[in-house]
Amino acid sequence: ARTHKTSKKLILFEIACKLYPRGVEDKAIWQRAGGDLSLINFNTTGKGQWVEALRLVDLGGGGNITFESLISEMQLDFPQNKDFQDI
Repeated sequence: ARTHKTSKKLILFEIACKLYPRGVEDKAIWQRAGGDLSLINFNTTGKGQWVEALRLVDLGGGGNITFESLISEMQLDFPQNKDFQDI
């Protein structure tokens, strides 16, 4: 059985990859949401960055960032995006 947290993380991963395909630096989304770029490995694809970044947040790291702060910043960039209704 999947927990709500797991499904929320999976949905956020799918949204992040779609809206920010270049990774966590795309539109400075990670920094704007409170994330620490020095903790991210940039020697990977955008998708790979998101896997690592969301895992960090899930474990309580990544800087001063939460799933909620990340979602809030994404919604500022894409206010009409319907995908956020699933979170």
